[in-house]
Amino acid sequence: MLLAGVLTAFPALAQQTTSPTTEDPQNVRNQRFVSVMPTYQTWNLEANPDETNKLSQISNQLLVYYQVNNQVLLSLRNTHGTFSATCKDCTYTVPETSLSGLGDTQVSVSYRLPSPNLIFNATVNLPTGRSSVSASELETLGLFSNQVLAFKLPTLGQGTAIMTGVSGAFPLNDQVVMGGGLSYIVNSGFRPLADYDYTYKPGNEVTADLGLNLRVGNNGSLGVDAMLTSYQEDVFVDQSVFKAGNKFSMVLQYRQLNPTSEWSAMLRYRSRAKNAVAQFIGDKPLEEAVNTNPAVMIARGTYRMGLDKQFVPGFTAELRSYEATPAWLSGALVFGFGFEPDFRVSNSVLVPLRIRYVMGNVANEKYYPTFGSLRELSASVGLYWSF
Repeated sequence: MLLAGVLTAFPALAQQTTSPTTEDPQNVRNQRFVSVMPTYQTWNLEANPDETNKLSQISNQLLVYYQVNNQVLLSLRNTHGTFSATCKDCTYTVPETSLSGLGDTQVSVSYRLPSPNLIFNATVNLPTGRSSVSASELETLGLFSNQVLAFKLPTLGQGTAIMTGVSGAFPLNDQVVMGGGLSYIVNSGFRPLADYDYTYKPGNEVTADLGLNLRVGNNGSLGVDAMLTSYQEDVFVDQSVFKAGNKFSMVLQYRQLNPTSEWSAMLRYRSRAKNAVAQFIGDKPLEEAVNTNPAVMIARGTYRMGLDKQFVPGFTAELRSYEATPAWLSGALVFGFGFEPDFRVSNSVLVPLRIRYVMGNVANEKYYPTFGSLRELSASVGLYWSF
């Protein structure tokens, strides 16, 4: 029962372990900056006519980039979050749970080797987030970590991890550039339940990717990327209990950058092989009879105008489709649109605003025949200061 509770109540441990990464914010070209991004997200999930889940989160992300010189880049990232889950007339979960805290901190250093054009990266995930929680909090975090909901902070702490990687880009001619990379993540163990002195260690991960970028006309580019990730076995109470299926993803993207506007269109496909799960601690993990990992297809378009102005309006639209499996919220089909303006206060200060609305439903008659609609509203206002 303890094993089942950990694997089912906290899928971020077993299936959605967040790799330590850093991201460039939109419209920030300077590589020395500090940014904060408070965000409010709320989802309403109608499981049946009488049962409604409401999941809300207030998060605040801190991101620091410091470019030492043309070859060395340092970065730091952390997010604080407040989680709130309420359920009306629910029979399978607690009626109300809330918790808050810091997430883990990612510290990264990148080194660029000019010839050949290679970038070496090392990232440490520092365990500043609380990883040991109560059983009800663990169940709540399991809801927030679902990939359909895409919360800014899907979980709090997941222990120390170290990622090393190398990537490179090599021009084939004036129009085509080929790139590739290889990374390896070493995960340490942590105690997921505060009341039990048992350690859960996610399996290490290795990822390989390969891509091509084609110049189209004077202002356009077309890129295609493929990525494959393999996972080692997860260990709980010194026993192998879970092995995530290999993950494959492919991205096709077109981007058009004009003097005063830009637009892009992206299509992403992601699939995962079957997991292997141990029924009891000490049993050998066996491949599941039915793949619980839903294949995902995502289409997204963005348009931004007035890039030379102090006010830069932006618009986004996306469609996401998830294959129907036994996993919670699989079979979801959601559509979202957003308004994403930037306000440039000065040459060094930028204020981004992000407003998004998402709606959809779950079409999964076999496993969740009574599940109804999904709705999300999110809003962010941030501050970027370059120096």
